Amino acid sequence: MTTPPDAPTTALPGRPPVVDLATWQAARDELLVREKAHTREGDALAAARRRLPMVEFDGTVEVVGPDGPVPFLDLFQGRDELVVYKHMWWDGAPHQGQCEGCTNAAWHLKDAVYLNARGCLVRRPDHGPLGRGGLVRRVHGLHPALVLGARGG
Repeated sequence: MTTPPDAPTTALPGRPPVVDLATWQAARDELLVREKAHTREGDALAAARRRLPMVEFDGTVEVVGPDGPVPFLDLFQGRDELVVYKHMWWDGAPHQGQCEGCTNAAWHLKDAVYLNARGCLVRRPDHGPLGRGGLVRRVHGLHPALVLGARGG
């Protein structure tokens, strides 16, 4: 069953035309070439990102946590790896209006037991007053030790 693209029954906004299997397969094969090129380029970008040089970080720099200032290295709590995920919190916006990607990540990393068991600790810094971190904790149900504020905002 083939319907011309301009037929009234298929000319609805946002709907592609109805075509025969051969026409669909040709369009799909053409798109697959583009999709594979996109995947290869994404893989090349990811490999280039992994090869970026590293920057030495001064582990004595203090951050302010729920219990006051601590050296950055203390955040590791003896673990081999530290995952730091910055939740972009927009001042003055209600929790419903915050960054959707950050909120999604916060919900999915709410329980980091899997990572902790493998020598990795998750921290979510809050680059502002510690009082604001309390709101992030209440909204996402995060353990207080997971939200830190940078000294001086």
